[in-house]
Amino acid sequence: MIRCTKKRKSAALAILCGVTAMLAASSAWAATAECPAQSVVLTGQNTVETPLGPHTYIETMVLTRQTHSTAMDGKWKVTKLKQDMIYPWQIRPPMSLMNQTVDLGDGASMVCSTTTSGNVIHNVCDKGNFVLDVWGGKIGYKRTGVTIGKVQGREFEVRFGMPGKQQLNPVIRGTVKDGAANEVSLSIELANEDQDKGRFAYDIGPNPTLTVKARATTDPESEAQKVHWKFPDIPGATLTVTPATARGAEIEAVYRGMPASNGDFGEKTLSASLEVEGCPVTEERTFRIFFPRDEKNHPGPNPDWPNWLYYWKQTACGKPKGQNVGVIFAPNMSGCGSGTAGFYSYSEPEVVHKHVYICDLSQSLGSDMKTTVPKLTYDPMGATLADRFRNTGVETFTGIDSFGYTMYHEFIHYQNYAAWWEGQGQPYENGLQPVYDKDMDGIPDAREPDMGFDATKTLTYAPSTALRDHLKYDEHWIVYSEARGYQPGLCDKEDWAYHGKQWP
Repeated sequence: MIRCTKKRKSAALAILCGVTAMLAASSAWAATAECPAQSVVLTGQNTVETPLGPHTYIETMVLTRQTHSTAMDGKWKVTKLKQDMIYPWQIRPPMSLMNQTVDLGDGASMVCSTTTSGNVIHNVCDKGNFVLDVWGGKIGYKRTGVTIGKVQGREFEVRFGMPGKQQLNPVIRGTVKDGAANEVSLSIELANEDQDKGRFAYDIGPNPTLTVKARATTDPESEAQKVHWKFPDIPGATLTVTPATARGAEIEAVYRGMPASNGDFGEKTLSASLEVEGCPVTEERTFRIFFPRDEKNHPGPNPDWPNWLYYWKQTACGKPKGQNVGVIFAPNMSGCGSGTAGFYSYSEPEVVHKHVYICDLSQSLGSDMKTTVPKLTYDPMGATLADRFRNTGVETFTGIDSFGYTMYHEFIHYQNYAAWWEGQGQPYENGLQPVYDKDMDGIPDAREPDMGFDATKTLTYAPSTALRDHLKYDEHWIVYSEARGYQPGLCDKEDWAYHGKQWP
């Protein structure tokens, strides 16, 4: 958090570093920064013991100027102010206040961002026109006479913050350096990514964890141990980094616990930053996180549901026609035989009321969850049976598409039930069906002639034995025809399963 001194005279904005990012070989990403003529990096930390545990406060301030001088007197611009507050507990909820302009008085300001990473609050200010004066061995604001530090030779010492309110602010110290030869570079790469594609999957244990390792390469090479890492928060997960200081050439981040929301998987960004003689350089790398598809280690309220059902149910594929349709997971029911993805039942009260049965797709359909359905078209106005009922081949779905199509298909069964039978005051199977649906095809007998069906036949038309075995009854013609409205690929961008549509 910013702790400001009294108002001081502003200065014109000067540009410190132009940073460019490039893609390097072997999945490494690199950034470079040009350096000022003279700079000083002041660092320090302070730990305060409290009844709740130690609170550690780490501060870094970078002062620069664009001309060389053996005398330290003059104006020094604050080109970066970085503050890390480390607590003995995870920060909840995570914070993300980006690019906030902080008014420091007298027309001066800095642009700051406050974020969290595990148990650390990071505050970084790296743009603006915050200038300190150095005169007669003092550091502060010459116009008002307020001092916050001292200079001895090339050694700077500062305690930032309002006098008398600096108990958390550490004393920070640094030595003035002349600019580096030309530039500083930093590149980072993910050390344990899948096939160099930036993909990471949670493990399959009862307490799911995800591990991300990264390494940094710097020029000068000797600066690699000073690299500071920042990993993103994942909702529902506890983050631990090794080393705990989040500094060094190599880093390991372990997330314990999976998100409850499917939308919290996918792309994440880590960053690495370095300062060499006042040259700040930051590089970022994106990666994507996935859940193990067939495990049951999600944090949701249905522990018997596999992860794919829990997370895919949250996507557009789990909401056919935008409707929140209930699901009964039924891997052990007789309706979930080999090759069956799901079913609808007129006789079960909980299903009648906008619920469908979903089978364990990885068991009934195989590891690729592959299902093949007939492409049927039903036209009640056709002059002949062949005109009314057309079969134009088959369509094959896998993975989340099999789930999405099944939800869509079974929901149409419910819609038909609701249109014809719901609200009749009797159960379909033992009350309505024997009187109003004698051929047991799911359609009221009185409606069938106008709809192009034969009210005396369970299945009016099937051009082949295979199709007859697949259809079984007339209402299925309507369902298959309307279910062709399902769009394959609808949920590819929401599929964070390992192995799913985004991890082929």
